[in-house]
Amino acid sequence: MKNLKKFKIISLVLCLTILTVLFAACGSSQTSDSGTSTAAGTNAASTTSGGDSAKAPVTGEIKYNFWGNADQAKAIQAQIDSFTAKNPGIKVNLDFADWGNYWTKLATQSAAGSAPDVFAMSTTLYLADYANKGYLVDVGELAGKDNFDLNKYYKSALDLSSYNGKVYGLPQDINTIILAYNTDMFEKAGLSAPAADATWDDIMAMAKKLTLDKNGKNAEDPAFDSKNIVQWGLANYSTWIDGFVDPIANSYGEGLVSLDGSKSNLLGDSSKRTFQYLYDAIWKYHVAPDFDTVPAWTDIFAQGKCAIYPLASYLLYGYADESKGININYDVMQMPKGTTGKNFNPVQSKGICISPSSKNIPAAWEFTKFIASEENYKSVVSSGAGLSPIDSINKELFLTAKFGPKNTKQVYLDALQNPCPLWQTVRAGDANTKIGEISEYIMKNKVSVDEGLKKMDEAVQQILDDK
Repeated sequence: MKNLKKFKIISLVLCLTILTVLFAACGSSQTSDSGTSTAAGTNAASTTSGGDSAKAPVTGEIKYNFWGNADQAKAIQAQIDSFTAKNPGIKVNLDFADWGNYWTKLATQSAAGSAPDVFAMSTTLYLADYANKGYLVDVGELAGKDNFDLNKYYKSALDLSSYNGKVYGLPQDINTIILAYNTDMFEKAGLSAPAADATWDDIMAMAKKLTLDKNGKNAEDPAFDSKNIVQWGLANYSTWIDGFVDPIANSYGEGLVSLDGSKSNLLGDSSKRTFQYLYDAIWKYHVAPDFDTVPAWTDIFAQGKCAIYPLASYLLYGYADESKGININYDVMQMPKGTTGKNFNPVQSKGICISPSSKNIPAAWEFTKFIASEENYKSVVSSGAGLSPIDSINKELFLTAKFGPKNTKQVYLDALQNPCPLWQTVRAGDANTKIGEISEYIMKNKVSVDEGLKKMDEAVQQILDDK
């Protein structure tokens, strides 16, 4: 009996020991999950609590900056209001400035580690520079952790937001620039619409017939009065480098700067042909206005004073707004071909980026995803503010929108498939500005094309070398 009693006591002790170990193991497992979850909440876009696999709400306060005006700020505030309605735990403070002041302020803040949590980015001019300096979060990494699909975007949009193989921003929109032409002016001049394979030489020939003096003589007429022109054949956008000039150069063989951003091509044949073409349009053939006659960036196409004009997709809505009084009939074509036989259409995208100095990356990522969401893109397209970087939304809303004929809008979407390549250089913005400055001197006839290109090449190469 004593042995049996002793056996029962030993058995009870063993059972209690096993139960204690099991409970301890379960407790340590819960503590470990909770600890891992808390650590992830510091660096990821979402958190979990205890053993619950559901995401806990992200909370906090972030700041969002963009360039623009008060009217645009109202539209963006409406987007923020929509976001906070779905994410009541996140407060978004909005700030904005005009183009020049925006970049001056953002550069200073980024260098000091005090940049806003989320901010708008010019993908064509400044994304590479900011990414190279470590001022941008790799949102491709955040997307991977969050199972956020980046493949839904146009490749051209994602390429614009990338640098050295990493994605540093999500596209807020996408837009392209192609040539618009006044159909009434073409008809009166006895011209057919430009062919799909029209070249820049074809455009110049058409522009001569479309340019009229006060007596109705065109630029080919020996009696043409170049001092009294009332209708221009071609707009002068010789200082819009990424939106007009570089695409022409690419059509002749190569862009103004090498794609890796290491070398100026400004003394090459493509650049010489491009700037000579633009100069001749003003001073030799008198089919485009000089800057003293028509200041830069004046929309003489909308005024009914110009037959051929580079028209960005984001302007279509404004052109259809009856309150603006734009009373012209027009159609569009992809950018003409050069000696390469290819179209090179400028594609631009405003990106949304996150600062690595943000104290609340999870909230910043949630807001970034919202701005780059299908819901928000539908709002952008419906308002006419731009195209969506997602093809299906453009087909659903852009092609069926009331503004602009469907066939015209389809050309814009087709143009996205033939984008002008982007300079992958950290000094793209500075190089672009310098080329524009010296181009203006050339087009104002203050320096010859050859001499201007020499000055341009020297200045731009120095910028590219000084990284």
